[in-house]
Amino acid sequence: MASTIIPNLNGTNWLIHPEGIYPHAIPITATMPLPLQWYLIACSLVVGISYFIASAGPLSSRPRQTFITIRVSWPAKRIIRSTRKVIPLFAVCSFLVGIIAGLIGSSDPLHNIAPTLFWTVAWVGVSIIVAILADIWLVINPWITLYNWIQPLAPKISSTTKTIRVRNWIKKLEAWPAFGLFICFSWFELIYPAAIIPLHLSVVITIYTVITLIGIHICGREIWVRGAEFFSVAFHLVGKASPLKLSSRLSNPNISGDSKTVLVLANPISKLSAQPYPDLSSSCFVILMLSTMTIDGLMTTSEWMILLSLLQPTGLHSVAIETCFWLLGIAMFQGAYWICMSLVAKCAKNRVLTQILGCSFSLSLMPIVVGYLIAHYLSLFVVQGQLIIPLLSDPFGFGWDVLGTRDYRIDLNLFGPQLYWTVAVSSVLLGHILSVLVAHVVSVGYFGQTSKLFSSLVCTPLILLMIGYTVLSLWILAQPIMG
Repeated sequence: MASTIIPNLNGTNWLIHPEGIYPHAIPITATMPLPLQWYLIACSLVVGISYFIASAGPLSSRPRQTFITIRVSWPAKRIIRSTRKVIPLFAVCSFLVGIIAGLIGSSDPLHNIAPTLFWTVAWVGVSIIVAILADIWLVINPWITLYNWIQPLAPKISSTTKTIRVRNWIKKLEAWPAFGLFICFSWFELIYPAAIIPLHLSVVITIYTVITLIGIHICGREIWVRGAEFFSVAFHLVGKASPLKLSSRLSNPNISGDSKTVLVLANPISKLSAQPYPDLSSSCFVILMLSTMTIDGLMTTSEWMILLSLLQPTGLHSVAIETCFWLLGIAMFQGAYWICMSLVAKCAKNRVLTQILGCSFSLSLMPIVVGYLIAHYLSLFVVQGQLIIPLLSDPFGFGWDVLGTRDYRIDLNLFGPQLYWTVAVSSVLLGHILSVLVAHVVSVGYFGQTSKLFSSLVCTPLILLMIGYTVLSLWILAQPIMG
């Protein structure tokens, strides 16, 4: 029996294998080296102890901004410039092929490139690359490239009073439009039953493309991309925790040397704790990303399936039930964070507003987002992403074999349960430790002038919240291999 993918009740991709159906590309259940409780206790202790170790270190609100740079010679610089032109062209061509395939190609997700290209390669794959390397979305964003192509043909919009008013209104909204669109996107991804059907997927992407191009044309690239294009907002935030950046002395005055292009390896703690801090909308966006990924994991557990089966006899449709719990989960995550920030303000006995503290500490959650992202989706990308190999030979499902890879079969052994669990524990733990260090730096910036002990104790509610999420995330990630 060949491997394939189908949507489950909440629209998440599942992998089918002769031995059964497995969420997130986990081929079989396995016995853990140690009981799950031991992992939960040990990781919780490590997160808590790491904060007090950081607190006992040098009191500094400005960690050293370490940069390791590689100067690029003239030939290499030309290659990089050429690549930066070719890559956007390749990205937008792939994007258009995916849309066309969804519109006119096979309705079977296994034989149409659109679901694998958009969900597995573009969304999951680019997210992981941005997290562990650099924000490549700045280069491959297909909507920016498309707009650059059609801009000369589009009618010019004069700067009338009405146009200026619309631009100022969008600008004042900050990232709230992106926040709302990301909620719609996550509902489509997690709840909508036919999110993997090629036609439905291409229609939604086409509508979003039209909205984005019109928005950029009216408001300008910078305003729309920073405030309404939620992919750019999400990847920008994830990229703040990534270690690499292609830059130059002209764009980064902290780098010594000439103005040649350089590859920069930066200190992520200094990047995440640097001022200015995110606004309220971006801070809520960070929590939204964390909540949607966690809810996605919860919806694949056996406990969730049992709950769903108990509620279905009430007459409510499964989509309605899942939508209610999905909204409730988002609200609970937002509420837990802001309540925690209000407790921090009370512990500090400081007149600093809860909103200011919440925005200041929000980026300390990004390493947790990145850690859970890798733990939750890397196996899916490595295993299910192999479907792109046969689909490249027959993207529309017309029976072609252009590259001779049509008969390729997924190798489930590339990411077995032992490797999955090792990566999950490591990425979650490292992400939480890095978050603790960033939170400590931000805390010292606000309260360190009093004493080390005070700046440590004042963030106790936030650290307890991080420890609680460590337990929850590891429990969710353990379910696929526990059976």
